[in-house]
Amino acid sequence: MTTKIYISESDKNKAAVTLATYSFVITSEILCNYGNDVWDKFRTQYTHLHKQKAKKTINQIKEALDEYDYKVKQIIMFDKNDNSAYQYFADILDFYEDLLASDIQKLEFTIDKHFLKANIKDHIPLSKAETLRTLSELLKYTIKYRVKELKTLNLKLEDGHTYDPQRAANAFESKAVGKLSNDFVELIYKTTHHKGTINLQSDPDCHLAVKVLERKLCDADILTQAIEYAEEQEALR
Repeated sequence: MTTKIYISESDKNKAAVTLATYSFVITSEILCNYGNDVWDKFRTQYTHLHKQKAKKTINQIKEALDEYDYKVKQIIMFDKNDNSAYQYFADILDFYEDLLASDIQKLEFTIDKHFLKANIKDHIPLSKAETLRTLSELLKYTIKYRVKELKTLNLKLEDGHTYDPQRAANAFESKAVGKLSNDFVELIYKTTHHKGTINLQSDPDCHLAVKVLERKLCDADILTQAIEYAEEQEALR
């Protein structure tokens, strides 16, 4: 099985749209899954922080991520009656989640060390919230970059409709995932009663951790490996 997005021009363009599409879709899924994990942690383990405005905001993030996740699947390739297509993508996502798990942990650890150094009592939940915001910013950048790249191509879907990558960007913005993530971090900052500012943007280790994730999510060779893995799994079913 192959992606249901196709293009009638060159194989090079077809490869470009496949890579670009999977790039922002997989980044979206990584963010959504991490966001759901953060939501669950705050609901079950960090209940002392999960109250009032913070509770409302984290639930809004959960709702926004679920809606965005559904929207992205609609935009790209999924026929709700085609379980094989869904399973094929799930296998690709499994490949990426295994590949990126340690990199996301490293990003979280890199962020956490700053809060630990500042003697913030609730440094772990704060680092998770900040990692969520960082992944949200990475997704925002990825979508904008890919939309710009794909606008030069004449894309068509199998049902004859034009494939508009701008819809992915619009879905992300309309759900306000980035703003909600930012608001949530600021609320947790206030809850920890930390006074002062921690500038993560100037930290080279944070920059490197994000760059590693960005590179792997945009690497054509890695996508090829993921597709081969999905095809192997499909052959076993």
